[in-house]
Amino acid sequence: MATTGIVRHWHGEDGWGVIDSDEPRRRPRQHRRGLHLRADTELRRLTHATDGYQNFNVGAARYSGCMASKTDPRAPRLTPLALHDLVENDDAFFGPGETYDGQRFDRPAFDEGNLTSTDFLECELNGPTLNDAELRGVRFRGTALNDSFAPIMKGARTSWRDTEITSPRWGSAELYDSSWQSVRIDGGKIDFLNLRASKIIDLQISDCIIGELDLGGANITRMALKNCRIGTLDLQQALIKGLDLRTTDFRTLNGIGSMAGVVVDDYQLGLLAPMLAAHLGIAVE
Repeated sequence: MATTGIVRHWHGEDGWGVIDSDEPRRRPRQHRRGLHLRADTELRRLTHATDGYQNFNVGAARYSGCMASKTDPRAPRLTPLALHDLVENDDAFFGPGETYDGQRFDRPAFDEGNLTSTDFLECELNGPTLNDAELRGVRFRGTALNDSFAPIMKGARTSWRDTEITSPRWGSAELYDSSWQSVRIDGGKIDFLNLRASKIIDLQISDCIIGELDLGGANITRMALKNCRIGTLDLQQALIKGLDLRTTDFRTLNGIGSMAGVVVDDYQLGLLAPMLAAHLGIAVE
């Protein structure tokens, strides 16, 4: 069963505790040492490194006073996007099941349109509006999506591959059960990004503000969040093989029990420690 935990005031407030307080007045040294060993064993079990990833290596940090050397996770493998000899298309008819190949569109309006199962192959879309458009089953291949705007984005079961999304402004982006491979999202602001039950391989999101990022039940391989600000991050029942959260801030975390495969820094680990202790039933007195 997934466990929900909450982290608040990410940048630190008085009152954050450490699982292994060495303050003598807490309890006798021998008893305290036993608590440390139990916590260390359980945390190692919960966050055991898989597939070559080094995750929460807290044991050495606890006794040496600093984070141990750790192996960086494999970064997302991103294919550089190179678009050449695109054909300008300002009068395209957009309908379901169409295929657009090697074309450039400036400020196309897809609002409330039906693009079901449409293919965009090596295209460039500049300033598209996608409000309430039906995007179910749309495929983006080798495509650039720049300055897109969508208060409501309906994109369940979409497929994104070798694609770059720059400065999106999305409200509610319903992209659940979608497929992502070698995709970069740079900048922008997204109120709600629903990637629940999606298959994610090599996805990097950088310099983006996200109100809520739902990765519940997703299958994730090599994903990185760089310099992002996230309100709520949901990992419940996710299967993770490399999710790098270093340099990213978030206020609320759901799914502490699904964090195996996540990479954090030593400061983030300190804030997560009370949640990990509560999840494992460790009493800190």
